[in-house]
Amino acid sequence: MQLTTGTPARAGIVITPDATLEPRLQPPRSLLDSIDRPYLMERLRQGIAGQVVLINAPAGFGKTGLMAAAFRCFAEPGQRPAWMTLTGRDEDPHLALRGMVAALRRAGAFDGRADPVDLRGLVEALAAEPDRFVLFLDDFCAAKGSAFPALFDEFLRVLPAQVRLVISASGRPGIALSRFRLRGLLAEIQAEHLAFSRGETQRLLGRLLSREELEGFCAVTQGWPALVRLAAPLLAAGPGPDERQALLAGTHAIYADFVHDELLPAIPPDLREAIAACSILDEFPLDLASHLAGFEVAHRAPRDIESLHPVIDPVPRNPGWLRLHPVLRAALASDLAYRSSERISALHAMAAKWFAERGFLEKAVRHAARAGDFVTAADAIRRAGGVKLFIRAGYTVLNAILANLPPEVVHRSATLKLCHALVLSKQGQVPAAREAVEDLKRMARRGGDQAEPFPEQDLFHIEGLINVYEDVNLDGDHIMALERRVAAFGPADTWQCGWIYNHLCIAYTRRGDLAAARIACIKALACYREERTAYGQIFMLVHQGLVGILSGGLSSAILALKEAEALIHATQWSDANLLAIVHMPLGEALYLRGEVAEANRYLTDAMPHMAAGEGWVDLFIRGYGTKARAALRLEGPDAAFVAVDRVDEVAIERHLPRLTTAALLLRIEILTQAGMLESALRLLDQMPGCSDVDGPAPDACMGWPTWRERNEALLNRARLMVRMGEPERAIRLLGRVAALAEASGASLHLLDAALLTVEAAWSAGRPDEALAALQTAVALARPQEILQPFLDAGGSFAQAVRAIVRRFGLSIFAPATARFIARIAGVSFRAPGEGAVTHLLSLRERQVLELLTSGSSNKEIARALGLSDATVKFHLKNVYAKIGVSRRGIAVALASEIGLVDKPQRTAARALPC
Repeated sequence: MQLTTGTPARAGIVITPDATLEPRLQPPRSLLDSIDRPYLMERLRQGIAGQVVLINAPAGFGKTGLMAAAFRCFAEPGQRPAWMTLTGRDEDPHLALRGMVAALRRAGAFDGRADPVDLRGLVEALAAEPDRFVLFLDDFCAAKGSAFPALFDEFLRVLPAQVRLVISASGRPGIALSRFRLRGLLAEIQAEHLAFSRGETQRLLGRLLSREELEGFCAVTQGWPALVRLAAPLLAAGPGPDERQALLAGTHAIYADFVHDELLPAIPPDLREAIAACSILDEFPLDLASHLAGFEVAHRAPRDIESLHPVIDPVPRNPGWLRLHPVLRAALASDLAYRSSERISALHAMAAKWFAERGFLEKAVRHAARAGDFVTAADAIRRAGGVKLFIRAGYTVLNAILANLPPEVVHRSATLKLCHALVLSKQGQVPAAREAVEDLKRMARRGGDQAEPFPEQDLFHIEGLINVYEDVNLDGDHIMALERRVAAFGPADTWQCGWIYNHLCIAYTRRGDLAAARIACIKALACYREERTAYGQIFMLVHQGLVGILSGGLSSAILALKEAEALIHATQWSDANLLAIVHMPLGEALYLRGEVAEANRYLTDAMPHMAAGEGWVDLFIRGYGTKARAALRLEGPDAAFVAVDRVDEVAIERHLPRLTTAALLLRIEILTQAGMLESALRLLDQMPGCSDVDGPAPDACMGWPTWRERNEALLNRARLMVRMGEPERAIRLLGRVAALAEASGASLHLLDAALLTVEAAWSAGRPDEALAALQTAVALARPQEILQPFLDAGGSFAQAVRAIVRRFGLSIFAPATARFIARIAGVSFRAPGEGAVTHLLSLRERQVLELLTSGSSNKEIARALGLSDATVKFHLKNVYAKIGVSRRGIAVALASEIGLVDKPQRTAARALPC
């Protein structure tokens, strides 16, 4: 029978029976438990409501599993599912048509009629069917060649309205679907839809991985379902340390087997050979792939590459560059290493030359060093601008490059020696770094013939960095000199300006001018963004976070730190020290928001890295200070003193006297909080600058290293005065602290002063001043959700707040302020080890409120407690006044929120089957 679809070349194709089709007419068997993914099923269901669904992703993304689940679920009256798995045999249109007819016959088509024998007959027979048929065609790309896709295009052009198609393909299927897309009849499910989310990966792996391991595993697998499923049983079996590490790093042999069995055969041979050579690279353009492979692959159409997503992916913000999936890259790199180390060295040498010729000097250095070509590497470092490489590529890159250079190569070059000084300073070896800088300065003074220009600007910058690590205090003249220096540069000198603004930010922060520090930070960040250097941006985002915390801008600080964390994961994932630097202020911010356990976890992980590889005193002070306060809350004074002892050890190891002073102030704070007032007072009296505390607010730091130590000392003194019965003196001193903090923009110290003033004013019999101080504290804290300083203020503060609420009621505050105070009250008044507030209300008032919360009426409360209706109303009136409400509904909601009663249990909604 002739075809009538307009292509005589296909005429005469006749369908004949084939008994070997039977195994391909049903979904393949699987013993794996499926993960419930209703959103995918719904997407597929909506696609079938159109006409064509294309599921397009590489092998191992669960295309067949999704289709099999739909095949089973979508069989319903009036809708008949049919299945066919395609193979290489279906290149022959005779066999492909035969399979489609057999699949449809199995689904109930052509009932009482003979099978169609050609394409026209198949279309006519389907058009006459009363039911809708959903034809699932699995592994469409297995039918290689052009004959079957061309025939299928004819089928699509005359596809009956009641026929639905669900097609899975591991690449471009080679059929025309645009007209379905234009009419809204095509639904596409891609790899990004099929990839496991972090939650789904965690659900499959259960508790087999820690949080950090799960994050790393998700980054390596990128949600590729097959990789997750391959790892799950091995992880559940309790592998040894090496095998576990290989599973988490994506280098396990089971992944390589999957790559070779399922993935590589789907990639064209020429491209497969080219990407194997590119496994030595983080990212590459196609012309570099051609250079390394020795033959042309750059001619490939973008659609050919796009069809391999996410096996090969475009690099964001770098058009034309590609990168390999981590597991694919690991498997190909392992093959290279197994075959020939000489081949790997040759590829690195070729890559170094290619990068150097095109000005990618950082990459040229890295690959030249790996090829053992140290002359090229050293020359590329100099051409890359020496220490500019640090800001552009990061400390780990520079350190790795220098580690691959022989010492004699480093010491023959002033640029490389300065880079070495930078690495030493970042490793905490500050004296050795200082000696290297002084040696370079002596070299500059001697003069003579130099094989290279002397890096004078870089020397200035590195010496400034070492000054920071040595805690050298820059006075006003030095700061003005830096301002003049940066003003002399032009708009194009972004690297130089960024570095100077970085140092100005540190200098202004230390000086106590937080507004100027913030401006310098923003300017430096803009410079580094102009340079497109992630490493420099990360550091300035950390500065932004540090300044933001000190000035009370906690929300913006957390946003900046989270952005820095994301940049590290994207560009500097191997730099554990850099991640620790970000996690230190992030831990402090979490602590201030009351997330003490989470903050403690961040700092426990971060501070050892800091102690081993960082030298910035302010980071030590703030990190260890928060760690000690968290330990006090979680474990008690002994654990807090252990943390303080570690501060002393680091101060001695690094020769940092300011850190010793900060440790002593921290010890005094913990002694006071623990009630050991005499010991705290003796330590404070021995410190210089703590004797004259009743005079006017000074402009200088009264002999203290910086304004922070001065303010901390004054706050410690005021806290001791309050606790030792001298509230009037404390109030005067706290006024000075508030003036100093306000002048420098240090809102965090201003908050601490306000909290102590609440306690002191109430103790001195000044309720109006106590109320005003509480309002000030809440105004500073509430917009930023700062909670922990209220809790750290201690029991005396809690009693003062309770008394203020009883005296004035919550109704005098603005609604948002009242809610925040209620929240503070709900936690502050909670007795240790108890689950409910025990002091704000009397026992009888709590009983009345509990019955009210359960839904009892006044009469029912009266009967339950044996009281009269009038007495119940009297108690309710007292409750309303104490928590500042006027209606019973609000009273119930607020009492539950602040912990006066347990929150009412909600009836769980029964889950409905999908």
